[in-house]
Amino acid sequence: MMNMNLSKLLPTEVFIAMSIEFYDNTDVLKWGRETTHLDHFAGDPFVPELLSINNKVQAQLDLVPKIFEYFIKKTYPDFQISHPDSEMIAKSLFEIRLRDYLDDKCRPWDVCRMIGPIENFYDFSEWLGNMYHACDWIEPNHKPVNCRHLEDEIKVLLKK
Repeated sequence: MMNMNLSKLLPTEVFIAMSIEFYDNTDVLKWGRETTHLDHFAGDPFVPELLSINNKVQAQLDLVPKIFEYFIKKTYPDFQISHPDSEMIAKSLFEIRLRDYLDDKCRPWDVCRMIGPIENFYDFSEWLGNMYHACDWIEPNHKPVNCRHLEDEIKVLLKK
């Protein structure tokens, strides 16, 4: 999954991405409108409800996680986010985010906001390395220049 095309993610993979904060609500909507994976489920009431959300109206955008979770639970009743297969997807997504950070394609917060959900779903996975401590005190408005220690930790983590 390391070289995956993000627009080709399956619904369960997008759910994992949303759950670990790799994707935000707007990203999930964009994926839903661009993917062909939902075509098969067009008759499911959750699909048109999801796709009809106006991403410029925050109250509607806030409904995305709940609607998408209902869809996943109904369509994939055996899916478990804490399953080892799901964890490997989460790890791949996290590694993509780390590489994006090193390539100046995202902010420190985009990396660090993923740590808590990953720890919660995957029981403090060893593959997170020392990222919890590297992300300590990083806020949404921090710039990379103020987070050199984060870059160092990411480089160490990606060498493993």
